[in-house]
Amino acid sequence: MKIIVLCTGNSCRSQIAEGLLKSKYPDYEIHSAGTKPEINVNPYAIRAMKDANIDISNNYPVILQMKFVQRFTMQKIKYITLLRTQAKTHMNQTSMLWKYIIKPSKI
Repeated sequence: MKIIVLCTGNSCRSQIAEGLLKSKYPDYEIHSAGTKPEINVNPYAIRAMKDANIDISNNYPVILQMKFVQRFTMQKIKYITLLRTQAKTHMNQTSMLWKYIIKPSKI
């Protein structure tokens, strides 16, 4: 399975989510990215994950670009989770992903 965790800065929430998911699902391909990434991972996120015995100190923020998505999506994406708080622009900035989503026929 492939998982992409998205947020704005890719410095805290998505880094923590990526670290937790990689720890829980080591056989999955898991990445995180941001629509407007910071320069470094938040030191408080690194410290919090260290307290959970998960090392994200070598991670760095990555920008969400079509190149990243194309490299990652050789197959359809089943689920996308956006870590959104107040940014309405996320929908536009992540619209490149929607064509990769498998749409359920019926729920």
